[in-house]
Amino acid sequence: MAKNSKPRKKYRPKPVRFNCWERSDIEHLQAVFQEFELITEFKFPTGEANMDDMCCVRDVLNLCTLGMVTRDWLDRDEVKDCTPIVNAAGDAIKRCADRACDRNPDAPRFVFAGDELKAVRAGVAIAGPFIRDSLDESPTRLILEFYAMRHLTRGKDGRYAYTDEQLKRAIEQENDNIDWSHRHG
Repeated sequence: MAKNSKPRKKYRPKPVRFNCWERSDIEHLQAVFQEFELITEFKFPTGEANMDDMCCVRDVLNLCTLGMVTRDWLDRDEVKDCTPIVNAAGDAIKRCADRACDRNPDAPRFVFAGDELKAVRAGVAIAGPFIRDSLDESPTRLILEFYAMRHLTRGKDGRYAYTDEQLKRAIEQENDNIDWSHRHG
């Protein structure tokens, strides 16, 4: 018999949590990301894009850039070849948006020049397969990158100059928003 008079505390194991993704969640996300490819093919050439469409494509290009920078296991030569194309697409979207907002700030009409449209299509041709493959391989990583990208690009300044280490740290930080599902939102 124990000589101490205090009773022992009951053992309570710590819960272990990990992210599981249902196939329906991944398919929903793929449909959402596929929409931006359709926007670039149907709305951008005709000038029917609105501000939400522009923001959607901009965010997807930023997500692709963040993924290419922070994933150490990707082929560096391939990333080096793709990065300028995706950056040129983002610059083309910015130029078009600035021009449209300067002409008519109340109701901007986003009309791309020929070289801008080619740059955006080339960037989307890289970002689309990258994101679809990422959703199949590591959906949790892609969602973490999305929330990190959204946090970093919604800053107070218009400057987005981050080092590779700052981007990696933003993804590795504790993120409470990972329990997203299309059924709850």
